[in-house]
Amino acid sequence: MPCPLQQFRLHIIPKVFAIMIFFFISASYVYSQDTTVSDSIEEHVVVSDSLSKSDSVKFFIEQEALYESVGFYDTLRNRASRNKFWQTIHDLLFIQSQQETFLQDSTIDELVNPFHFFAGKQIDSIKFHQLNVFGVSVGDTSLSDVSWYKEFGNWVHISTRKRILRENLLFEEGDQLDPLLLADSERLLRRLQYLKDAKIIVEAQKDDNQSVNVIVVTQDVWSKGFNLSLSGLDAGEIALYDNNILGIGHKFQTDLIFDYFKSGNPGFRSLYKIDNLAGTFINSRLYYMDSFYEKHYGAEASRGFYSYKTNWVGGLKAYKHKTRQNIRKTDTILFDTPLDYVEQDFWVGYGFPVSSESRLFQNRNRIVMSLRYKRNKFFEGPEVRERYNYSFHDHHIFLANISFSRQNFYTSSLIYGFGRIEDIPVGDLFGYTFGWEVDEFFKRFYTGLNFRHGDFFPNFGYVSNSLEFGGYIYDENFEQGTFNFRSKYVSKLFHFKRLKIRQFIDFNYKRGVERFDDEYISFDPSLDIRGFSKPDLTGEKKLVMKFETVGFTDLFYYGFRFAFYAFMDVGFISAANDFIFDNPVQNGFGIGMRVRNENLVFNTLQVRLGYYPNLSVNNNLLFRISGEKTFRPYEYTPSMPEMVEY
Repeated sequence: MPCPLQQFRLHIIPKVFAIMIFFFISASYVYSQDTTVSDSIEEHVVVSDSLSKSDSVKFFIEQEALYESVGFYDTLRNRASRNKFWQTIHDLLFIQSQQETFLQDSTIDELVNPFHFFAGKQIDSIKFHQLNVFGVSVGDTSLSDVSWYKEFGNWVHISTRKRILRENLLFEEGDQLDPLLLADSERLLRRLQYLKDAKIIVEAQKDDNQSVNVIVVTQDVWSKGFNLSLSGLDAGEIALYDNNILGIGHKFQTDLIFDYFKSGNPGFRSLYKIDNLAGTFINSRLYYMDSFYEKHYGAEASRGFYSYKTNWVGGLKAYKHKTRQNIRKTDTILFDTPLDYVEQDFWVGYGFPVSSESRLFQNRNRIVMSLRYKRNKFFEGPEVRERYNYSFHDHHIFLANISFSRQNFYTSSLIYGFGRIEDIPVGDLFGYTFGWEVDEFFKRFYTGLNFRHGDFFPNFGYVSNSLEFGGYIYDENFEQGTFNFRSKYVSKLFHFKRLKIRQFIDFNYKRGVERFDDEYISFDPSLDIRGFSKPDLTGEKKLVMKFETVGFTDLFYYGFRFAFYAFMDVGFISAANDFIFDNPVQNGFGIGMRVRNENLVFNTLQVRLGYYPNLSVNNNLLFRISGEKTFRPYEYTPSMPEMVEY
């Protein structure tokens, strides 16, 4: 007789799968019916120094649904339109009023940067205007449809301290206005987890044309939240967190981890994180985990290239680990192997500005030189030999890197978020890494190259390509090399009636070159074929192609927005000397739904149902509910020197 878990898989999940398919098809049909969407495109400008190339049209919420959720929006929009300042604030706050279309047939020279008009003028004052989490209260008694729970939420919420906001600005009163620093400041504010959005407005003095006032408009998100991630009926994680404790920008999170098959008692994980420590732009973190057979604790701090004027960067990390692990080899598995080790990591870098004739990357080119020291020390681990269990060797690594970098940003929407402004990087990164490894069995030289390029193409979309190759030279032979090529594509936004559709394509090819006999490559269920777990499928090279079609809807319910998606992931794994397409194809496909409220700090709620033909009959249909973190695209500024990961 089937166990309860098997009964759930055999009876409940297929019904859920059928319901989701029906709902997805029905939603597509409804959106294809009699609804008009404005095709007009408003004029866009480059806000600060970011390229404004937003590429979706505004959503129109049906009147009935609008009144049910936020009945005062129309009145507020009309009132805001009477004053330029409040119109700007309105456009910042309300997603449905933002114009989100691709710029067509525009060049950089045709774009207007309002900050450049004030370049060189003295900043006389900096004022902060903080908006409520749940809408804007203008003190008008005629707006009687403000829900009580929104008023209560705004009253309970502790707003970000103005001191914290000021620490994230790259300018002060009395400075000469630098348009690029205002651009970087605006972007830095938008990246803070506890802010929904930020906008900087410059006002000329009426009686002094050499001075200006700067207004920093921000809106917090509700900082307290939880996340539930289930990998089965009796295994998962529950996280509770506050991203903005007492309005000072600190984050505290604690997780309960449960797995019935490992232990009846839940595990515990906690972290404390500070972004931009005391205005130094140093991000720091304390971490502790005690879960089943695992115990990890440590601290880290880092400072990256947060502005075009940043010179010094660096970081440090120290962790202690004690755990048990199943170590898979090509011909056996070392079950429940105890591991007890420490890792220490330190790096520092300096960037030299390089002049450029490019208007897009003007003042944003740099040559960066950096150094790194990394140490792993094992107190307990598996048997190791010179060419066996290399990952568990004691070693010291000294690395150096020299890179050329240039980066700028364009603003868009409806890419990884649900309406908030997104800063998408474009640029180039070329780097050469070299160094020396002192292992407990040998000493050898490391050498590696990396290249990354990202660009935006009107009427096509965003493309990012990266290429890495590196390895060791030992006894005049090349060994433990890795070649890795990745390409990502994000399409322009297509309009199908009331659906706004994007296509995402991710291509990744990785192979080992003269790797050790016990080293292998496999599919990562979170990075490769999503949800696909087949640990015994290994090789020396892999090819993964991921396709996802996302339909952003105009469904709007008390601030929550909905997107439906369909995906297909395809992968191949083979031995080094085999033609990769001669091996069986591994794949997974399915549908899902994402729900997010940009006013709240909660992760995006994701419901996914996938089918995997190559898994066993009892495991080929997988249903998952999880919290999905907001994705950030690759950037084109160097960090610490790294070896190409296999």
